[in-house]
Amino acid sequence: KEFIELKFPVISNRTVLEFRGKKIRDAMIESLEHKGVKIVIPIQYEELVEPYSNYDNYIGPSDASAALPGIIGLMDRIQAQTGLHPDESAGWKEPSRRSNPFWADPIGCSGHICFMSINKMREDAAFVKYMNKNVDWEAERLIGYHKRSIPKPAVDQIVILGERHTGAEWLVDRVSRCFPTTRVKYGLFDRPGKWFQSQPDKEIPKTLIISVFLNPYDWVELMRQHPINAPAHKGMEWSEFVTSPWERKRSNLDNQILDTANVQCSFGFSFEEIVPCKTNRDPSFDSFPLYELRLTNSSGPTGGAVGDPYSSLLELRADKIRNFFSFAEFEGVVEFISMRYEDLVMDDDYANYASDLTLPFPGIAGLFEKIRDKTSLVPDVDAGWISDVNGTFKAEALGVGATKLDPYYVQWMQEHVDWNVETLVGYSP
Repeated sequence: KEFIELKFPVISNRTVLEFRGKKIRDAMIESLEHKGVKIVIPIQYEELVEPYSNYDNYIGPSDASAALPGIIGLMDRIQAQTGLHPDESAGWKEPSRRSNPFWADPIGCSGHICFMSINKMREDAAFVKYMNKNVDWEAERLIGYHKRSIPKPAVDQIVILGERHTGAEWLVDRVSRCFPTTRVKYGLFDRPGKWFQSQPDKEIPKTLIISVFLNPYDWVELMRQHPINAPAHKGMEWSEFVTSPWERKRSNLDNQILDTANVQCSFGFSFEEIVPCKTNRDPSFDSFPLYELRLTNSSGPTGGAVGDPYSSLLELRADKIRNFFSFAEFEGVVEFISMRYEDLVMDDDYANYASDLTLPFPGIAGLFEKIRDKTSLVPDVDAGWISDVNGTFKAEALGVGATKLDPYYVQWMQEHVDWNVETLVGYSP
């Protein structure tokens, strides 16, 4: 990518793709404007490499630029379009590669030297996707080239992201059982997947990210009933909980820190990213306090700068969704799957207010089908998820659904949730 995007002074400060597009247009369009040029014949080098036999009966592919393979195809087109007759005694018609000096070297080879990385790049999904997006295909079509289908990417690890009360940790366990030869993690690095994820400063393995969410109605209510990692918000009525700033006081340990700029806080956060930075409580317990602070400046009605507390849990949720989605295009992430937990639940009544499924069909089998469709991963059929006799892979409903919640609470949520962000996940009022 660095090479492709580099602008070279020797080619008028163009990238190689820009230069290629210009050269194609020069050859196919502008060259015909010269008086001495009567015809331009585009030839794809791939066709010159193609082996050939049975010259008299060969029929080439209909969309090839040469009707016959190899150098014979080129000679045939020259003869057909100009009337020129190539000298057969020159040896170009000889079918044996060993005795035919006109046989083109394989792509990526020059004589006996070959660059095997060429073949690897053809199967690199990220490279093909990048080229499909950035090549000047209007120019390429002049010589018969088209976008390639993107190969299914190989995956070295599966990373699952999901807030508290979204079934993310349950999903980590079930996915691990069904992909036993692939590393499955909750979070990109050492930070659990419920927290804001930071951009890594080093190369990451080929990663599939699965980001799971629960509808805002049930999720906020579950956080109210059981505020994991938010002990300052215990025992509140819904009206107080949804309007309460998402904050707590600094710990005594925090107040003793002199160099806040360089201190290492819980899970690799900085001092300006969480409250408290340090605590003696066990992080494995739900009572472990960790309040995340603003990632970005707010342009909303409540205002707020980076490092300030969120004005409510809903603001935190909106930023968390944006944060998780930001990794979809990060280098090393070969595929990103966003899904709603409700779609794992085989219960129509539970998810009947949601829009179209985020999976091909409900249940964990639907998730695995999506993984197979987007990557080269195949779930272990012996893991038990197909028959699921004991219900191990059956997702249980989280919450009760908006229709069974306090109607005044539901109305308040409809008016205050950031639905522009929620639509990224597939939720609507």
